Amino acid sequence: MNKLARERAAEDRLFNFRPVLFFACFLCLGITAGVAVISGASALWLLCAIPVLLFPLCFCQSKEQASRTLTAVCTLALAFLLGFFAVSLQTKRFVQDIVEGEYYVRGRVVNRYETSSGLRVELDSLYIGEEREHGKLVAYLPASFVESVTLSDELLLYGNLQNNPLVQKGKINAYAVNNGTRFTLYASECAVTGSAGNPFLFVRERMENAVLAGMDETTGAVTIAVLFGDTSLIDEGLLENVRYGGIAHIFAVSGLHVGALYGFCLLLFKKTRLQKLPLWSQFLIIATLLLFYGGVCGYSASVVRAIAMCLTLNALSALHLYRDMLESIGFAGVVVLLVSPVGLFTVGFQLSFLACVGIALFSRPFNRGFAWIGKKVSDAYYGKVSLPEGVLEDSHPLGVGGRIWRACSSFLSLTLSAQIFTAPLQLVSFGYLSLWSLLLNCIFVPIISALFSALLLFVVVASIFPVSWSVAVLYVPAVAWSALLLVFETVDFSSFAIENISLDISSLACYYSALLFCTDKWNISGKVRRWLVGLLFVAFAVTVVALNL
Repeated sequence: MNKLARERAAEDRLFNFRPVLFFACFLCLGITAGVAVISGASALWLLCAIPVLLFPLCFCQSKEQASRTLTAVCTLALAFLLGFFAVSLQTKRFVQDIVEGEYYVRGRVVNRYETSSGLRVELDSLYIGEEREHGKLVAYLPASFVESVTLSDELLLYGNLQNNPLVQKGKINAYAVNNGTRFTLYASECAVTGSAGNPFLFVRERMENAVLAGMDETTGAVTIAVLFGDTSLIDEGLLENVRYGGIAHIFAVSGLHVGALYGFCLLLFKKTRLQKLPLWSQFLIIATLLLFYGGVCGYSASVVRAIAMCLTLNALSALHLYRDMLESIGFAGVVVLLVSPVGLFTVGFQLSFLACVGIALFSRPFNRGFAWIGKKVSDAYYGKVSLPEGVLEDSHPLGVGGRIWRACSSFLSLTLSAQIFTAPLQLVSFGYLSLWSLLLNCIFVPIISALFSALLLFVVVASIFPVSWSVAVLYVPAVAWSALLLVFETVDFSSFAIENISLDISSLACYYSALLFCTDKWNISGKVRRWLVGLLFVAFAVTVVALNL
């Protein structure tokens, strides 16, 4: 089929079929179906998938088209079944052994968090009694052990052991299953029996000690939270104000942090002599750095997800398989969900992928809109510039003001697109939606993204030198944090937030369907699209009002 024939065929379709993206969507449907069955919910709605899959066959006008459509239908059905059975295997492994009662437990500390009542530690390399168990355990220790228990310590505990439930209140315990946290122990006795000598935990402990020695209490706690995701040292009032400001995600090590480190690596390979290295060598170096940072952070689910996404995109780019952003998002989603299917139901996964989809669909239209505004303002202020004959407007070099506006509009487009797609989920998951979020994300996210790698480098250097040198090495980061945190210590952001608004699946379906029809991905007339968008937003408003009366 020649190019003209392909273009005409594309115009006859309702939308352009993206195989990887649709495979990811049906994988998600299969995972959802498996979780519904495990949770005891009705699975009769699965019958709706049959007509959805068979519907495209009704429009085939030739044997060749019917063959291609049947192949696509079978592939999507396979994706559905793959998701269904993958989640079954993961949950079966989670509840493989039921162990409850008073037990001695041995394990290695991979995370520790100070709480108001004592210490919360996360253990792996578990032995319950004399039996080796896979997965992780969360143990709660008395306050007397706060100073004596450190990362990589091997502990012997005794107390009341409980299995974490697979299903809670009719919903799957997604966070525990995704992280492999199978047990909870309330310890009455604890003894440190040695140190496991884990290199990742050793590096993290050195870095944390350097930060606490070189910074004051507040800036040190914030630095540890940004680098490792441990918010237990941050003052609760400050942390709550950051949450109401809508930027608490800077304290959850995920796509922002791993992406910033990944972007820094790409910049090194682009701007230094490292660009001469073969692509496979560049990939191995990037993978090593990201995986080592992931190990220092304890390979939490959010870190593993972000690393998988970055390395997947890097591999696609290196192999010249990159097609468009939606296909790349779909491919990354398949990789991540095959590793941990239940991760689909964690808030971090949903926010990350919704933000990426929002950027893929809306960032370019927003960017074009901001460019149009900038041009109109420039023409009104400076007068319309007449270009020489034969010179295209897009090829005309921008001045300083134009370059600044382009950079600002580009970032604002990304942030606004992500915020629009994640706002309802934030309201459902956290109970509030910060109206400061867009402004503060536009200020703090680029700062954190730009300075994250430098902050990490400062802390690594401080951990190499003697602890007494930490104050001098970390002086600049400490001053920078003090300036950045000043706004959260002086402004109460909780006074400007949307709270106590309920949303359900029908309202979310109307909202996201309206957003999808706002895009140019549908081959329908503008008038029909505007009617659909209007009706869906009206339906969304009606359902929200009905739910909250």
